[in-house]
Amino acid sequence: MHTCIQAWVLRSCGVGLTAVAGAVYAFSFVRTAKPGMRRLLRALPVLLLHCLLPLLFDHQNELISRASAAAMLTWLGNFKVDEVLMPYFTGIPPILKLSSFLAQVLLLCMGRGPLSDTSLRKGQFAALALWPVLHVEGGSASFG
Repeated sequence: MHTCIQAWVLRSCGVGLTAVAGAVYAFSFVRTAKPGMRRLLRALPVLLLHCLLPLLFDHQNELISRASAAAMLTWLGNFKVDEVLMPYFTGIPPILKLSSFLAQVLLLCMGRGPLSDTSLRKGQFAALALWPVLHVEGGSASFG
C-alpha cells in the first residue's frame, strides 16, 4: 500500500510539472515562430500532452485524481474562454468547450489573445496560461 501512495504522489507531481513544462515549451519554442501553420505545428505536441495528462492516473483506483487533474487542466479555466478569449475568436468558428489552455495556445498560434503579448516574461506566461488569472493591461495579472 505504501508503494501505491508513493506512485500516486509521483504521478501527481509529474502531471503538475509537465503542465508547467508545456507552458514553458510554448513560451520558448512556439512563440518564436510566425503566427500561422508553423506555430500550430510547433504547438501540437504540447496541446496533445496537455489533453493526455489526466490519463496518467488509473481509471479504477484513482478516478478522483484523474477527474481532479482533468478539472484543473481544462474546466477550471473555462471562464476565461467565455469572458476573455471569445472576443479574439471573431470571424473564426467558435471553440466554446476547449480548455482555457488549449484555447489560449490556439490563439497564440494565430497571433491573437493574451499569450501573444511579447512583454510577458516566462513566469507570467506560464501563470497566465495555466492558472485562472486574467491579464490586465499594464503588464500584470489579476485573479478573476
